[in-house]
Amino acid sequence: MGTRYLNGKKLGDLLSLDSGTLTPMLKRMEQNGLLIRERSTQDERSVLIRLTKKGLNLQEEACVIPEMIGKMSGDDKNEIEDLKSSLLALLKTLQAY
Repeated sequence: MGTRYLNGKKLGDLLSLDSGTLTPMLKRMEQNGLLIRERSTQDERSVLIRLTKKGLNLQEEACVIPEMIGKMSGDDKNEIEDLKSSLLALLKTLQAY
């Protein structure tokens, strides 16, 4: 399997974060050895991000978080889906504002 990169702008879009918020977070994560940021060779304005081995291990550990949240909330899937829908609607409203 090859190394997978994610464009910094795409990551910001996925997380609904602007570069002023995202960049310091990525910088701290890089300082902690979780990821590597590199300039694209095709477009120097673009930053490519990839997880290090330490970051990939943390990603594997984090996979259990949704299940833990489900158990802590009583495993009411309808309630969780309602909350998710409400939060997404709020995000959409805030983005439109």
